[in-house]
Amino acid sequence: MTRALSSLLQGLVRDSATGAAWAPGLLLGVGCNLVNLPAGPVAGRVVLLAQAPDPVRSAVLIGVDPGPNLLVAGSLVTILWLNALRRGDHAVSAWRFLRLDAPVMPPAPLLAIAAAFLSGWSLPGSHI
Repeated sequence: MTRALSSLLQGLVRDSATGAAWAPGLLLGVGCNLVNLPAGPVAGRVVLLAQAPDPVRSAVLIGVDPGPNLLVAGSLVTILWLNALRRGDHAVSAWRFLRLDAPVMPPAPLLAIAAAFLSGWSLPGSHI
Protein backbone atom coordinates (compact mmCIF):
# COMPACT_ATOMS: atom_id res chain seq x y z
CA MET A 1 0.00 0.00 0.00
CA THR A 2 2.77 2.46 0.88
CA ARG A 3 4.59 1.76 -2.39
CA ALA A 4 1.41 2.41 -4.39
CA LEU A 5 0.77 5.63 -2.47
CA SER A 6 4.38 6.75 -2.92
CA SER A 7 4.11 6.16 -6.68
CA LEU A 8 0.92 8.21 -6.69
CA LEU A 9 2.70 10.99 -4.76
CA GLN A 10 5.65 10.92 -7.16
CA GLY A 11 3.21 11.28 -10.06
CA LEU A 12 1.59 14.26 -8.35
CA VAL A 13 4.98 15.89 -7.86
CA ARG A 14 5.84 15.36 -11.54
CA ASP A 15 2.46 16.71 -12.70
CA SER A 16 2.06 19.64 -10.34
CA ALA A 17 4.08 20.74 -7.35
CA THR A 18 1.04 22.66 -6.16
CA GLY A 19 -1.20 19.60 -6.31
CA ALA A 20 1.47 17.52 -4.66
CA ALA A 21 1.57 19.94 -1.72
CA TRP A 22 -2.20 20.34 -1.33
CA ALA A 23 -3.59 16.88 -1.99
CA PRO A 24 -1.74 14.87 0.68
CA GLY A 25 -1.96 17.62 3.29
CA LEU A 26 -5.70 18.03 2.94
CA LEU A 27 -6.41 14.32 2.59
CA LEU A 28 -4.36 13.59 5.69
CA GLY A 29 -6.14 16.33 7.60
CA VAL A 30 -9.45 14.62 6.88
CA GLY A 31 -8.10 11.08 7.23
CA CYS A 32 -6.40 11.74 10.55
CA ASN A 33 -9.69 12.93 11.99
CA LEU A 34 -11.08 9.49 11.26
CA VAL A 35 -8.07 7.20 11.87
CA ASN A 36 -5.39 9.32 13.51
CA LEU A 37 -2.75 6.79 14.58
CA PRO A 38 -2.50 4.63 11.45
CA ALA A 39 -2.45 7.62 9.09
CA GLY A 40 0.69 9.29 10.49
CA PRO A 41 3.14 6.38 10.18
CA VAL A 42 1.79 5.44 6.75
CA ALA A 43 2.18 9.06 5.58
CA GLY A 44 5.76 9.18 6.89
CA ARG A 45 6.68 6.01 5.02
CA VAL A 46 5.05 7.25 1.80
CA VAL A 47 6.97 10.55 1.96
CA LEU A 48 10.24 8.69 2.46
CA LEU A 49 9.62 6.27 -0.40
CA ALA A 50 8.50 9.07 -2.73
CA GLN A 51 11.49 11.26 -1.82
CA ALA A 52 9.03 14.16 -1.73
CA PRO A 53 10.30 17.75 -1.89
CA ASP A 54 10.24 19.94 1.21
CA PRO A 55 6.91 21.73 0.57
CA VAL A 56 5.19 18.35 0.18
CA ARG A 57 6.84 17.03 3.35
CA SER A 58 5.69 20.14 5.15
CA ALA A 59 2.12 19.71 3.88
CA VAL A 60 2.12 16.09 5.04
CA LEU A 61 3.41 17.13 8.45
CA ILE A 62 0.68 19.78 8.69
CA GLY A 63 -1.93 17.21 7.64
CA VAL A 64 -0.98 14.82 10.43
CA ASP A 65 -0.42 17.47 13.11
CA PRO A 66 -3.03 20.26 13.22
CA GLY A 67 -5.21 18.53 10.62
CA PRO A 68 -6.80 16.03 13.03
CA ASN A 69 -7.96 18.68 15.50
CA LEU A 70 -11.42 19.11 13.97
CA LEU A 71 -13.05 16.08 15.61
CA VAL A 72 -12.69 15.02 19.22
CA ALA A 73 -11.46 11.55 18.25
CA GLY A 74 -8.89 12.94 15.80
CA SER A 75 -6.45 14.04 18.45
CA LEU A 76 -5.35 12.40 21.69
CA VAL A 77 -4.61 15.83 23.16
CA THR A 78 -8.21 16.91 22.52
CA ILE A 79 -9.53 13.78 24.22
CA LEU A 80 -7.28 14.39 27.24
CA TRP A 81 -8.31 18.06 27.53
CA LEU A 82 -12.01 17.21 27.30
CA ASN A 83 -11.58 14.57 30.01
CA ALA A 84 -9.83 17.12 32.23
CA LEU A 85 -12.63 19.64 31.62
CA ARG A 86 -15.28 17.05 32.47
CA ARG A 87 -13.50 16.18 35.71
CA GLY A 88 -13.70 19.87 36.57
CA ASP A 89 -17.48 19.90 35.92
CA HIS A 90 -17.18 21.65 32.55
CA ALA A 91 -19.18 19.42 30.25
CA VAL A 92 -18.22 19.83 26.60
CA SER A 93 -19.88 17.34 24.30
CA ALA A 94 -18.30 16.15 21.07
CA TRP A 95 -21.07 17.93 19.14
CA ARG A 96 -20.44 21.26 20.96
CA PHE A 97 -16.70 20.87 20.38
CA LEU A 98 -17.30 20.39 16.65
CA ARG A 99 -19.68 23.37 16.44
CA LEU A 100 -17.16 25.65 18.15
CA ASP A 101 -14.13 24.25 16.33
CA ALA A 102 -15.51 24.03 12.77
CA PRO A 103 -15.30 27.76 11.96
CA VAL A 104 -11.80 28.27 13.40
CA MET A 105 -9.84 25.06 12.82
CA PRO A 106 -9.96 24.49 9.03
CA PRO A 107 -8.26 27.78 8.10
CA ALA A 108 -5.17 26.89 10.19
CA PRO A 109 -3.91 23.92 8.13
CA LEU A 110 -5.05 25.55 4.88
CA LEU A 111 -2.99 28.67 5.58
CA ALA A 112 -0.05 26.61 6.87
CA ILE A 113 0.01 24.43 3.73
CA ALA A 114 -0.19 27.53 1.53
CA ALA A 115 2.69 29.13 3.43
CA ALA A 116 4.80 25.95 3.23
CA PHE A 117 4.29 25.69 -0.51
CA LEU A 118 4.79 29.36 -1.29
CA SER A 119 7.90 29.68 0.83
CA GLY A 120 9.51 26.53 -0.55
CA TRP A 121 11.21 25.76 2.76
CA SER A 122 10.49 22.98 5.17
CA LEU A 123 8.96 23.25 8.60
CA PRO A 124 11.04 22.20 11.61
CA GLY A 125 10.79 18.44 11.93
CA SER A 126 9.54 17.91 8.39
CA HIS A 127 12.52 15.70 7.54
CA ILE A 128 10.25 12.70 8.19
